[in-house]
Amino acid sequence: MRQTITRKILGFLKWSERYTKTDMTYAVKGTFWILLGKGGKFLISLATMVAFAYWIPKEIYGTYQFVLAGLGIAGIFALSGMNTALIKSIARGKEGTLTLVVKEKIRWGLLGSLGLFLVSIWYLLNKNLVLAGGFALTAIFLPLIEAFALAPVFWNGKKRFDIEGFYKVAPAALSFLIILPAIYLTDSILWIISITLGSRVLFDGLFLWKTIKKTKNNERDTEAVKFGKNLTIMDGIVRLGAHMDKVVLWKFLGPIQVAIYSFALFPIKSLSDIVPVQALALPKLGEKNIKDIKHGLLYKFRLLFLLSIPATILAVITAPVAYKILFPQYMESVIYFQILSLIIAILPFNLLVAALISDLRKKELYVVRVGSVILRVGLFLVLTPFYGIFGVAGALLVSEIFRVGTSLYYFLKL
Repeated sequence: MRQTITRKILGFLKWSERYTKTDMTYAVKGTFWILLGKGGKFLISLATMVAFAYWIPKEIYGTYQFVLAGLGIAGIFALSGMNTALIKSIARGKEGTLTLVVKEKIRWGLLGSLGLFLVSIWYLLNKNLVLAGGFALTAIFLPLIEAFALAPVFWNGKKRFDIEGFYKVAPAALSFLIILPAIYLTDSILWIISITLGSRVLFDGLFLWKTIKKTKNNERDTEAVKFGKNLTIMDGIVRLGAHMDKVVLWKFLGPIQVAIYSFALFPIKSLSDIVPVQALALPKLGEKNIKDIKHGLLYKFRLLFLLSIPATILAVITAPVAYKILFPQYMESVIYFQILSLIIAILPFNLLVAALISDLRKKELYVVRVGSVILRVGLFLVLTPFYGIFGVAGALLVSEIFRVGTSLYYFLKL
């Protein structure tokens, strides 16, 4: 009976390929495991946010987010763009690249640690012991946090989305079991940062060690490392834009506004991460010549819009009820979430960005990624003093529209 059902499902998927122009067996299997992993991680993150909302004051949570924003920016030095290059390398069977990338990320990450220590000293001299301690802790953990998170990236490159999903959820779940009591028992930023980052390093390191033991060869792709460093320049600027919103809000409006904005942005980022467009596309695109499948990609791109637009409308409509149930302390975040929901509608453009990455279009990617971030940061600085969180949200949307518009333009020129 089971075999009969399996054959019918496979037959249906093969039949549907004439309309989707996609390897549906690969897509469904991959999407299932990726969604399972991302969905599990989302639920853990959601539970953590609920705990923060109920047990931690807004001012303390805003300060916590400010310190983590500093960690995110300093993480640029740990070759953040190497992850994407590693996927392409592993897809080509050069598994020894994993250990090479781990060592490179730790070595370069020490520069980020140095920067965070200097920030810590600056706050110490200004007698702000909380921020001095917070940035000192992030300096200690930074290189290992960035390097140890590579296990799921490796399995994505192998197209083993089942293992990738498990290696994303398991460390997050184990960390959650440690973090939750800490949030309940204390509102000390330093304790929460220590436990959050320490648990991440511990469990991500464990699963990375298990992954390295399973590599089948020591072949290293030095070209991928070089390309990863090129991507790091772009990714670094992208990460700067991703975290500058909280830094700018902190400087102009203070920690409470950072907390309100963070609770508006969290569902957007989580929902964007759940949709596995780039994660699913990159390993497959790495095996093919993009020019040969360009028309098929455009067809898939249009199909994705049939899903993203209704999802955006649904998110906007249900937001007030969802916030009232989950984050009643942050009802003022609803309006900002609804504005930012437009980002969900344009997620299909990530397929085109993945195509540019796979085709190693460095110049085009610089315009798409770097140009949008320069625009974003500039608008942050101009709009935030006058319009507060509305200014930050507007800057984010305008820069995203620029990013997706340029990605479409360059993809059509391939």
